[in-house]
Amino acid sequence: MGAHKAALQSCVAEDAASFDGFMEAMKIPKDNPERKVKMQAALKHAAEVPLKTARLASEAMAGLTVCAGSISSHVMSDFKSARYLLEAAIRCAAENVFINAEGIEDKAFGEKITAEVKGYLAACETVKA
Repeated sequence: MGAHKAALQSCVAEDAASFDGFMEAMKIPKDNPERKVKMQAALKHAAEVPLKTARLASEAMAGLTVCAGSISSHVMSDFKSARYLLEAAIRCAAENVFINAEGIEDKAFGEKITAEVKGYLAACETVKA
């Protein structure tokens, strides 16, 4: 879990940087042919970062399944808190993937990342106390 914690924390900075990259691409004049190319690249990256976040949170949640059936009542609230926080991370990341995928012109890429993140959302339901 420690490795996932560090990786998820770095996703916060990566997400902010990817948004900044998209905003920079938007500053390019609309009549510049590079604008569309750079905006699409930035949009793909802006979708990949929350996808990575959802993937990492899903991996961490899968780790909870190992101990789900043997949780002491003394730490049940900690287990549930971890589960809820990871689920929230997955759900929030998924929303970012969905909104960014809408603007991506490479529909195959958009469908691929959307399907992947939907899998992580479905997996949220498998870890119960």
